[in-house]
Amino acid sequence: MKKTLQHLLLMAASLSFALLLGEGALRIAGVAYNGSFFQPDTERGWALRPNTEGWEIGETKNYVRINSDGLHDREHFLAKPPGTLRIAVLGDSCTESMQQPIEKGFPSIVEQQLSGCSSVGNRKVEVINFGVSGYGTAQELITLREKVWKYSPDIVLLAFYAGNDVFNNHRDFNPSSGAADQCPYFVLQNGRLVLDESFRRARDLQPSSMRWQAVRSQFVNHSRVAQLFYHILNTRRQRAAGGQRLDAKTETQIPDPGNQMYLPPGNPKLEDAWRVTEALLATINREVRAHGAEFWIVSLWMSQQVSPDPAARQQLCNRLGLSNLSYPDLRIRELATKENIPLLLLAPAAAAYTQGHKVFVNGGVLMPPGVGHFNELGHRLAGELIASNLCSRSGLITGAARAGNQETAIACPVSGVSLHHAVLTGR
Repeated sequence: MKKTLQHLLLMAASLSFALLLGEGALRIAGVAYNGSFFQPDTERGWALRPNTEGWEIGETKNYVRINSDGLHDREHFLAKPPGTLRIAVLGDSCTESMQQPIEKGFPSIVEQQLSGCSSVGNRKVEVINFGVSGYGTAQELITLREKVWKYSPDIVLLAFYAGNDVFNNHRDFNPSSGAADQCPYFVLQNGRLVLDESFRRARDLQPSSMRWQAVRSQFVNHSRVAQLFYHILNTRRQRAAGGQRLDAKTETQIPDPGNQMYLPPGNPKLEDAWRVTEALLATINREVRAHGAEFWIVSLWMSQQVSPDPAARQQLCNRLGLSNLSYPDLRIRELATKENIPLLLLAPAAAAYTQGHKVFVNGGVLMPPGVGHFNELGHRLAGELIASNLCSRSGLITGAARAGNQETAIACPVSGVSLHHAVLTGR
């Protein structure tokens, strides 16, 4: 027994030394992998973990800090300071903007730019970022109810990303990595939205699993060795899951999902996903108005819509048999008109800007240009466009009646690029 104990102690000491040596070597070499920023959430499936920090490495290398309320944002008082115009931004990873420092994400750019709007007067502008990766409109509605109202916003802005938001709202299409069964969904029953609460049975939402994940998150965010271990583990899982998805394709799934959003739904379930999405947006609009606030939809661009190369857009249009890439924007505009929701469509102005300046507004750091989330220029462009439109069109800011919705046409040929609203001011 004594020799066995000595062997165990020696092994433990050797392992500890090896781990410490590995930790030091990884830190000296500057090697880091993604931190753990998310936690299970029994209302929304998952959420950002409060007071967490670590590296986000993928499209960029950015050190991320999550505030005490679980937002990728600076700290905000719950009580709105007197003389403050407060804006809440709902959205997914495009809004969350983990790839950029907080001050360079488009919600912060809106705050910076709108502070110079003459119509704002002496009010201080405060924009709060409620974006979370993987969220669809269902989770954004729940976030509004569970998180937003305690901050008493004057304007609620929902950043709609057609590339996956509609898919996120339907169980058969949800592309959220490993979390489709952990996601809350609404279904339409007799024209009414009803929450499907079966997601609460997901393994990761059980108390014991939630406690373990909290411990693991702290370990990963403070240990480079742990980051390397989970990086290898997650890479293997993703490869295995990718193979399983290919083997398990059914008629309810659709090929090339991003490009399918440029087409009218050819699948009854995809049409149902659209109808649920529209009902969710209409519900958010009613609830925001009931709280005396102003609701806006901002339709974000998809990267193909804003390629600086018109030939690339033309090629995609030819492949899909389309004359333009505007179907999702036009459908959202139809809903906004019906529900009297102020709408800003970013793609036309962004397409004109990228084509005129020969620049990409997505990717381009650790990703190929044009691939991935908004890059720093993309966030700047989106933020300035949003602020400019709020400054000139928000009834709450200008004191006038709200302006109508904007027209859009993301045309394929060069000569067809059409703008019916202002591009960046000062450009």
